[in-house]
Amino acid sequence: MRYEQILKAISETCWMIHRPKLEEIIGVVEARAKGVTLETDRFAAIEARRKSHLGTQGRVHVMGLHGTISQRPSLFSVSGGTSTEEFGRELDAALRDPDIGAVLIDADSPGGSVFGVHELSQKIFAARGTKPIAAVANPEAYSAAYYVASSADELWVTPTGMVGSVGVVATHIDYSQANAEDGVKVTYVTAGRHKVEGNPDEPLGDEAKAELQRHVDRYYKMFVESVARNRKTSVERVEADFGQGRIVGAESAVARNMADHIGTLSEAVTALNARVQTGRGTRMERRKLAVAGARR
Repeated sequence: MRYEQILKAISETCWMIHRPKLEEIIGVVEARAKGVTLETDRFAAIEARRKSHLGTQGRVHVMGLHGTISQRPSLFSVSGGTSTEEFGRELDAALRDPDIGAVLIDADSPGGSVFGVHELSQKIFAARGTKPIAAVANPEAYSAAYYVASSADELWVTPTGMVGSVGVVATHIDYSQANAEDGVKVTYVTAGRHKVEGNPDEPLGDEAKAELQRHVDRYYKMFVESVARNRKTSVERVEADFGQGRIVGAESAVARNMADHIGTLSEAVTALNARVQTGRGTRMERRKLAVAGARR
């Protein structure tokens, strides 16, 4: 795929992502379009180190919610991001495994595309009560990553970590002036009045901008309603106190009810393992304890 096509795809997608990361993505793609190469081997080594602690620790299965989030394996997941579909399949397997007593989501992500995020949030929320599911912002759980992490039974934030960026953004990249300077004229042959509205080869019109805003608003409504449900609060409270698109530190996150605990990944693993060992883990274990108590 040409890098111009990737930029076009970026501009036609709504994002639940921390804005500086989206600008970084656009900048990287533009640099690659100009022939700038990246040190992929160094990035691969960094990603390997980041994944080294994943897997089962005791009876806790640690899952990585890392990098840019997309629905299916893509350019982003290949370069260290997370596919919501692959994450969901790993979660299902962990919940079925009798040797796993709890699940811990290790979140280190700026967010990503809107696609697949709501569905993954629903899956995690529906699994509450089967086995303990916790998440840790380690150190960042922004936008789509916060959407997913807030769906767990409880959310930890590392002492230096941050959460938030509750919002949706869409971009329009206008190449019309650059095309004119390069002597390029693009002609679209279409059927359907709105087929090419918002294309990058002409300025964004008012009608196209309004339509794009409708999509942004729809995804934002899903976002705040789900977070309100996940955090057992109101939509009004989410909109007023959960940063309004900003990110917040650990202490503020707990004070605002955006998170439950301040602690490291290893502390969360220890706490979950202790919970499982005392029999307060899965619904089945609690039922067994109740039956045993009744027989006494």
